[in-house]
Amino acid sequence: MSGPASPHGAGGEPDWLRLQKKIFGRYVQQKLREGGIKKEINDLVKQLDDGVMLIELVQCLSGKDFGKKPIAAKLRIQQIENINQALKFATAAGIDVKKVHVSAEDIVDHKENQVLALIFQIIIRYLKFEEDEEGKQLDVRDALTLWLNNKTAGHGGFKITDFTHSFHNGMAFLALIHKMRPNLVNYDALVAEDKVTNLELALTLAEKYLGIEKYVTSADILKLNEISMIVYLSDWYHGIFLLQKQDIAARRIGKLVIVTELHDKMRADYLAQSSALLAWLKAKIDTLNKHQFDDTMAGIKHLLEAFYAYKKNEKVAQINAQQDASALFNNLALRLSKHKRPAFKPPAGQSPHELDAKFEELEESEAKRSVALYAELARQVHLQKVDKRFRAANTRLLEWVNEKKTYANRTEKIDSVEEGEEALDLHGLYEGELGHMRTANVKDLDTLGEELLKERYELSGEVKKIMGDIKHTFEALAHQASAKGKAITDALAAQRALNDKLCRAFADSMKSWSEWLKGKKSHLTASASQALDVQLADVVKQLGDTGEAQSKLHDLEGHDQKVQARGLVNNPHTNITLGDARSQWEQYLQLLQKKKSLLEEQLEESKRQGLTKEQMQEIDDNFNFFDKDKNGRLTRPELKICLQSLGEESTPKDIAAILAEYDPKKNGYVLKDDFTRFMFKILGDSDTEEELVKSFKYLSYDKEFVLKEELSNVVNGKTFKDHHVNYLLKEMKHKDAGYDFLTWNHEAFAR
Repeated sequence: MSGPASPHGAGGEPDWLRLQKKIFGRYVQQKLREGGIKKEINDLVKQLDDGVMLIELVQCLSGKDFGKKPIAAKLRIQQIENINQALKFATAAGIDVKKVHVSAEDIVDHKENQVLALIFQIIIRYLKFEEDEEGKQLDVRDALTLWLNNKTAGHGGFKITDFTHSFHNGMAFLALIHKMRPNLVNYDALVAEDKVTNLELALTLAEKYLGIEKYVTSADILKLNEISMIVYLSDWYHGIFLLQKQDIAARRIGKLVIVTELHDKMRADYLAQSSALLAWLKAKIDTLNKHQFDDTMAGIKHLLEAFYAYKKNEKVAQINAQQDASALFNNLALRLSKHKRPAFKPPAGQSPHELDAKFEELEESEAKRSVALYAELARQVHLQKVDKRFRAANTRLLEWVNEKKTYANRTEKIDSVEEGEEALDLHGLYEGELGHMRTANVKDLDTLGEELLKERYELSGEVKKIMGDIKHTFEALAHQASAKGKAITDALAAQRALNDKLCRAFADSMKSWSEWLKGKKSHLTASASQALDVQLADVVKQLGDTGEAQSKLHDLEGHDQKVQARGLVNNPHTNITLGDARSQWEQYLQLLQKKKSLLEEQLEESKRQGLTKEQMQEIDDNFNFFDKDKNGRLTRPELKICLQSLGEESTPKDIAAILAEYDPKKNGYVLKDDFTRFMFKILGDSDTEEELVKSFKYLSYDKEFVLKEELSNVVNGKTFKDHHVNYLLKEMKHKDAGYDFLTWNHEAFAR
């Protein structure tokens, strides 16, 4: 702009009057619109003469109800009556009408000075900029000056001293914008002397980002008188307040991003863990169900070693993985419930309950595998015993002739089932051989003897005697063998009964152990619904009190030693060994230790009220940053700056309310612990879907899509970061010229 400003606008109307009517008219039109009344204000002074608009304006600003409004009148006397009612209503609403000495006749007669003075009086009644340190409302000029200087502090070292010249170079307007949105203005590059350029930039940015209509030009700014500038600056106050609301909205959106991103990651992690677990379970159950062996003792021993190594190592690792997955699922469930999100439903087969059932199926397969392994081991042991007896029988056959006389007179010593079975087998062989001698050799002898007698051998008497003696001898041997066989059979039955008694005693002790351990596990599962601290106390108690378990294991060891002393390798009453019991206890202790760690983590997170470790670090960083004098406390000014950095309103009344809650002793500062509690309240709240839609609409200026720059402009590096913007741009779908936040927001709350 060149040359001095003209004191008159088009048509000879003074500039101050033209601009004041325009600014006041715009203010009235805006407030009526906010109250749901759409009216186009072309000439405010003339449009007030029926009294109705004045009533509507006071109603919208004060929130008071006039009642039945008068009908808009054209007759002067009726107009005066309407306006008198309106002035009376304005006075009742707290507006000092007498101060401006305006009458109903002045308004009907369109006296501009009086009408505009009344409107200004109404405006300043409801203009709120700032309060003093005691929370008292300041004079509108003082309040506006204080607010402006606070908002432009640190920009060029200037101060607002008036409501005309202080704004003519545009630097004050641009300082207001730069203070809130540094990315929009390169303030250090501005030249104060370039007034028109600065003002045009300020008006353009204000229209685009502060919601301030461009109803005055840069030339008009230079012509505004103090009254008009005060009213015009009220638009800037509300525009800056809009940016503050955007900061609050961005913080809420940033929190939603953090929560949604974390929940999505927890779901993905759980699905990956449960999927891997399910695949392992299916493969392992399939392997365990294959009972194919190589018919060798070395092969079955190798399979048994591998089976116990699997239970001690591989299975324990998978149980730990199951506990990790279960804890992750429970933690996610707690978070989803806390944030009022739908429960997470994993695919079929991957819920913790279904995985537990699959582990039970695994244990059934293990039991069958154990039975099959020990059955094969018993078969191999039996085959070795048969081989031993075969070789022993061969030797005995070779020694038969020399041993048969002494064997029949010997009493066998039997102290075990194996010894009894071996004696019985030996006796059976002896009886068989004896029978063979009788049916073969003795018969041959008798045949030869009968032939000699038939032939009338001269020594027939002697022959008869020999045959009689042989017959008597073998009959005696047969009787003696029968008695000896019964004695061996009785001794064998006694040894088998003793073995069965020892095996059954071990099995009963093992059953007691298994039921006790199952009860412990059931208790652990059932207690999952109790408070975290109660669960932790129970787990710690169990870890510290293992005496009952050691007593039961000691009892098992005693029974096992008796069984092992008898050389028994297969217990027909149980397939669970002492090694299994020890492994089960170690697994349970690991389970307890794992749950203890998980409960401690969950308790720590509970103390953080849902905040992440990163947010806790952010709280600590915030405190250290705003604690300028490093004395471990935030003073009133430091707390105010902190609030502003969080996008919160920070009037003295707000500060006083915070200090009243967190500084009950009226020390004038907030300690770190109290500051942490305050930050929990600020950062830890849970927003609703509707609130987040409102937050997005603050950023999008009420559009149903948001632009990339509208997200980037509110990045502050603390509560809303580049990471949040990048995440949203990646996750949201395109819509029109921007991104569809409505769909993404709904989907985020639906999962």
